[in-house]
Amino acid sequence: MTTTAGHPPPLAADVQHLAAELARAADLMDGLRAQVHAAGQIQWFSRAATLFKDALLLRERRMRDTAAQLRGASAELQRYADQLAWDEGAPGVGRGPH
Repeated sequence: MTTTAGHPPPLAADVQHLAAELARAADLMDGLRAQVHAAGQIQWFSRAATLFKDALLLRERRMRDTAAQLRGASAELQRYADQLAWDEGAPGVGRGPH
């Protein structure tokens, strides 16, 4: 089997590895987001504090969104890996066509 470009498709195991890496990156992003959140919990009241905390909240939202996008990409890659495994005929690896 070859792709439309004439190249062999990637191996299911390679795609599964990439999916796992993206899931780990999402977990790391969540850990960093928790640290950013903690930084915004300090007791500090001034105009500068408000600006700082607002900036942290924006950063937190972006980090949360990025982690969600990484998880979505990981799930899509896992589905692709499952299809590749099915196509490779690896018993017990894939869960069938999607």
